[in-house]
Amino acid sequence: MKTANRYLVVAACIVASSAHAEEPKNQQQFDDVIVSATRGEKSIADAPGSISIVTADEISKRNIRSVDQAFTLLPGVLVNNQKGPMSTSTTVTMRGLPGQNRTLILLDGIPLNDAYTSAVAYSGLYAEDLQKIEVVRGPSSSLYGGAAMGGVVNMISAMPRKREITLSGGYGDAHPKSEGVGNLWTTHASYGDKIGKLRLFTALGYKSVDGFPTNQVVTSSAPTAGLTGWSPTTDSKGAKRYLIGDTGNSGVWDYNAAFRAQYDFSDSSNLRFSYLRNSFRTRYVEPHTYLKNAAGTPVYTYGSVNESNYLSGDYFQAHDTYSLSGETLIGNVKGKITLGMKDIESWYLTPTTGATGAKLAGGPGKRSFTPNTAYFADAQVSVPVLDKHLLTAGVSYRYDTSDVKDLSVTNWKDENTTLGDRNSWAGGTNSVYAAFLQAEVALLDNLTLYAGVRDDYWVTSGGYAGQTGAGSFDSKYPERSQNSISPKGAVVWKPLEGTTVRVSGGKAFRAPTISNLYRLTVSVSGGVTTTTGRNPDLKPETVRIGICFFGTDCIAPEIRLRNGFFGRFSRISGAIRGDS
Repeated sequence: MKTANRYLVVAACIVASSAHAEEPKNQQQFDDVIVSATRGEKSIADAPGSISIVTADEISKRNIRSVDQAFTLLPGVLVNNQKGPMSTSTTVTMRGLPGQNRTLILLDGIPLNDAYTSAVAYSGLYAEDLQKIEVVRGPSSSLYGGAAMGGVVNMISAMPRKREITLSGGYGDAHPKSEGVGNLWTTHASYGDKIGKLRLFTALGYKSVDGFPTNQVVTSSAPTAGLTGWSPTTDSKGAKRYLIGDTGNSGVWDYNAAFRAQYDFSDSSNLRFSYLRNSFRTRYVEPHTYLKNAAGTPVYTYGSVNESNYLSGDYFQAHDTYSLSGETLIGNVKGKITLGMKDIESWYLTPTTGATGAKLAGGPGKRSFTPNTAYFADAQVSVPVLDKHLLTAGVSYRYDTSDVKDLSVTNWKDENTTLGDRNSWAGGTNSVYAAFLQAEVALLDNLTLYAGVRDDYWVTSGGYAGQTGAGSFDSKYPERSQNSISPKGAVVWKPLEGTTVRVSGGKAFRAPTISNLYRLTVSVSGGVTTTTGRNPDLKPETVRIGICFFGTDCIAPEIRLRNGFFGRFSRISGAIRGDS
């Protein structure tokens, strides 16, 4: 981007605080405590696997405002954010496994991957509201089940120890106006307090940005003689194409609210309720054509190209996430239970293409609804054995449902101009029942073995898809199920003070999402019927990741010193097997 694409900040951030929580450590330490690697408290020196954390202190010192920015501090974590502050579809992946549906994202142990595509909306998560972020790389299905193929990210919310008030806000604009992110507004406020044994936290946030063009208009039809302003280009296969415009500035607004309440019965027993609301809407403003005729007049149509080529519709989502969790210590047995629900309202507008389709001023289109809901329950107990060993066992259940439909609209710029009944539909349910067991065995004072296994039983039922018009169909799909066993083992050896050697390996799986299974489209052209979209016969996919010394059996050793990471041996390799 040119040097001119800078922000001209006209209102600086305001930060006020009446009290601050206890200062965390300045950097990741050898004895920092994490919970995600074993589902229990462990120092980084003792935990199995490849682990990193981002502390609240690092977030504050680096002035990180969004969670996906915090992820960029972590080695081996790939953050794909193509639109900067306008992005609503950021993906976070690990171990080279593509797609958000292969990396599990948790907030205080509640899965944030949605029920329809397993996507995560990061825009509603504020980094300054977190105590820390824990990342466990590598297959983690032995503890967390599906979607934990590349690893697990667990964001842990901060709860106040005393009264805390924060307020921040800012404004920025591009200079020149047309060459960068424009008209960026941000604001965030939070209040936390501790009243006896009750701790409360609430926060509100808002962001709005006009953005810049992110979708180019590229066509295979060459501009006619006399038109200027276009540029030659190619598609991904090298075929000749022509850049003739863009769909306009990609703007977005989002509102966010959070509330958490925790009652501490004792130092080892508590009950917490949390609610998170995140809603956002994207919009494309003022499509641009680069074409001009001899008189210098902008041109939007020639040959098979028309105004509909330059149009993109609005997109809206609202996420409501609820959770209730409690933990207690009875004697030397620790128990924890978590219940949660994630409900999403979602729709997007698509202008109708073609010469008789949508125009810049309006015209026909469709409104696609993709609502989905996920329910989650998890319970575990940790029992010491002979004072040196630890056994952790638990059960888990997740239920996903979605009911998708498309409706025609008379004006693609107005979602309220719905016309007639639905013209396509799809949906179904996914259920996963699971039980897991992990043993931590102290072989020697400096040598610990971790062995775990999880059994997941996946069921998909009530699947359906259909459409009216050309290629019409109305299909129902039978219930299907499959069992998946995910083992994992690790050895942690501490030969010297401040030095840890780890060797680990495991297997993970991912069940297909509702979108993978049932979102189908059938079209008829020239007497040929084409079915595109998903596959209702998909089965879960599996992965093994680690260092391969011989054959296909993989383990992943690494050494970590007190002063930081020293190195891993050989190369990481992995394989995904998907059945259809």
